[in-house]
This record gives sequence, C-alpha cells and structure tokens, in this order.
Amino acid sequence: MGGAYNNEFGNVFSSIFVFFEHYPYATFLNITSIVLLISFLITSVDSAVFVLSMFTDKGAKNPSKTHRVIWSVFILLATIALVLLGNIKADINVLEAVQRLLIITSLPFSFFIIIMLIYFIKDILQHNTIIDKT
Repeated sequence: MGGAYNNEFGNVFSSIFVFFEHYPYATFLNITSIVLLISFLITSVDSAVFVLSMFTDKGAKNPSKTHRVIWSVFILLATIALVLLGNIKADINVLEAVQRLLIITSLPFSFFIIIMLIYFIKDILQHNTIIDKT
C-alpha cells in the first residue's frame, strides 16, 4: 500500500504523469493531458498574437494579417531562442530564469492595477451619487 517517497513529484513538469501511472488507462490519460496542454498553448499564443496585433494596428477590432504574422514570427523566434539557450547552457535553468524575469517585470503592472482599481471605485461611487440624485 505505502512506500517510500523518492521525490517523484519533485519536478512540476512531470509530476502529473507520475500521478497518472497509479491509475488505470495511464497511457490514455497521459495522451489526453498532452493534447489538452498543446491545445491550451495554441489557444493562448493565438490570443496573445491577436491582442498584440490589435495594439499595433491602432486598436482595430480585426487587425491586419501582416501584424498577426509579424507577432507570430516574433513569438516563434523568442521561443526558439529560449529552447536553443536551454540546450547550449545546460548548467543554467533557463525556464527558472524566464520565470524570475516575468515576476520582476510584472511588478510595475501590479501598481498600475492598484491605480486602475482606485479609479474604478471612484467611478462607481460617482455614478451611484448621480443615480441617487435623479
């Protein structure tokens, strides 16, 4: 029933597959997980390309295909660069470095979100007073 823990769940990227090994139809569950992860990744990248294209096409609701292709190529090149960097510098954990970079660069956005929240609350309070007066 029980056993010694050998750090099977130490790697966040493979722990779900280790978990599925203890259930029936583990191969089916692994393939299903991979398909779902790939579809999530494709959907996320497509949404990011679309939003970035809207920004660069002056807020157009349907950005031009040129903008979409340019952003797709930029994202593809950045991905290839990270994969190559991870293979060239095997002693450096590139994924961990990118995660730390994202945390550091997202810090200013947290202050921006707080400011947006303050203005949102002010706007709600202002609209409530207008509704109460009429």
